[in-house]
Amino acid sequence: MADWGSSGVPAYTHVDQHAITFHPQYNGTTNQVALVGNDGGICRTTTARGETKTGATAPCSPGAPNMTWTSLNRGYGVTQFYHGTAFPDGASYLGGAQDNGTIFGRDSDGTDGWRSVFGGDGGYTAVNPQQPSTFYVEYQWANLRRTTNGGGTMTAATAGLDPVRSSTLAPEANYLFVTPFTIDPGTPSRLWLGGEFLYRTTNSGSLWSKVGAAMPDGGLVSAIAIRPDDANHLVAGTHKGDVLVTRNATTSVNAITFTRSRPRDGWVTSIAHDTRTTGVVYATYGNFGGDHVYRSSDFGQTWTALPGSGSGVLPDLPVHAIVVDPDDPQRLYLGTDLGVIVSVDGGRTWMSEETGFGPAVTEWLQILRAADGNKYLFAFTHGRGAWRVRLP
Repeated sequence: MADWGSSGVPAYTHVDQHAITFHPQYNGTTNQVALVGNDGGICRTTTARGETKTGATAPCSPGAPNMTWTSLNRGYGVTQFYHGTAFPDGASYLGGAQDNGTIFGRDSDGTDGWRSVFGGDGGYTAVNPQQPSTFYVEYQWANLRRTTNGGGTMTAATAGLDPVRSSTLAPEANYLFVTPFTIDPGTPSRLWLGGEFLYRTTNSGSLWSKVGAAMPDGGLVSAIAIRPDDANHLVAGTHKGDVLVTRNATTSVNAITFTRSRPRDGWVTSIAHDTRTTGVVYATYGNFGGDHVYRSSDFGQTWTALPGSGSGVLPDLPVHAIVVDPDDPQRLYLGTDLGVIVSVDGGRTWMSEETGFGPAVTEWLQILRAADGNKYLFAFTHGRGAWRVRLP
């Protein structure tokens, strides 16, 4: 019924189905209306008994089935983002989505104007802040792509990375399924990517070099953050809970050294630097049980949990992302399983964002001072699309 290879033609609907229902007056002849809900949203057909392709090789057979579909996704903002990046203008944005590739949107195109720039399961994204027509996307297991013309064409940017040790269905690999990578904002030709090892490129992904030894305890890199005003200070976390810190990240790969600590066991979901105070860094954890936000004031050597207190205790739920307000380091924003949670006192107390955003799983946050001079918080959710709010 679904034709995976025909996206953009009338026969197409996403193949990963979750629900199906028929019109109340469906009779199989004069009324053949059916609706399906899937990873691509909601689609409708008026030819539910139309001819379909059959057999084990049906998805690969030429031609389209005699069944047409119409997308009903207008105004239906339920995209499941894993990660996202706002462009320097603050009016364009890029996000990697679960089973919906990487998509690009901008204010001028409206809420239904997003377009696909790459396929697969979208993952992390990065935009060259000095040349925004150059950006990076990926699909599962570190399959990185680069464009220099705003998404018009994509080229592979994986030379030097270890080959992926996984089939398309196996859960285990030498990279996480959604592989973290990040761009150095001061030197955008330098990027970092993590799996079983850390990798660095200094030529925009044309060639990667392996940095240091494999992650401790069989961990895979799950978070990376470069201090914006000090590219030598890089912090990475693993899905086993370790945090690795280097303060000479721009030297030759053979000379880079790391210190290791483990605030707790669990999955490190994000790292953030306090850009106003040297040596202050935050780490978040996604597992249930235990504390979820930690702060270090000594370059990651020791850590203090920030569970909150009194009526401002942080709930025991996964925290996926943290950002620090660059103008007020006491103001912290968390992306959690129940939406955005905020602290205005450095993590001593926490409170829920309650201005209409809602309890959506929030996978990624970004604070950006845009071209209009305003400061914005962007939130990329796993099920409720992407959001933006102007900050004081």
